[in-house]
Amino acid sequence: MLKKLKCKKMNNLKAVRLKINGCDFKCNTIVENYRFSKDRKKIVSTKLKAFILEDGDIFDIDNIESVLWVDLSDKDKNEYWIDLPSYAEDFYLKKPIEVETYFS
Repeated sequence: MLKKLKCKKMNNLKAVRLKINGCDFKCNTIVENYRFSKDRKKIVSTKLKAFILEDGDIFDIDNIESVLWVDLSDKDKNEYWIDLPSYAEDFYLKKPIEVETYFS
């Protein structure tokens, strides 16, 4: 069965750091997996799966150590390196959402 995947540009994502060599790459797009409810009216779960680099290469989350996150609520737009598990937690749904909301 083909997985349901969605690419999404993230305004607060600036770069990723690889586990294997510690190199940083510009990145602002993620790939997430999503699952429908049985009636297909809601999205019941999402999970971060990969990052699409600026040059188009795709890296699975297993290869990523951390992400460079920009605090958009801060007037100075400070940047912080955040470990991947902490960043990935933001993609888990606390409750189902409408399909239209998810895809808008």
